[in-house]
Amino acid sequence: MSIYNEDIIYAQANQPCPAGSVGYIIRPGDTLYLIAQRLGTTVANLLTLNPGINPNALQIGQQICVPSTGPAPGVCPGGTLYTI
Repeated sequence: MSIYNEDIIYAQANQPCPAGSVGYIIRPGDTLYLIAQRLGTTVANLLTLNPGINPNALQIGQQICVPSTGPAPGVCPGGTLYTI
């Protein structure tokens, strides 16, 4: 399941992300540099959150961890979360 929020697609983590970060789904055209710019962070920080990923071989639909900028998305108390 994914959540669209401010031009960023977040994911409910298949694997937990470190504290202070959330899952992000790679979209067509994404690079770590563009993601870092969008989120106000650095490529180095993204690589720290995602040890072992190859920044030159990102795959559409791949999940990575990105710094959280607020409450974790995906929480829908007492309701159903629907993604378009």
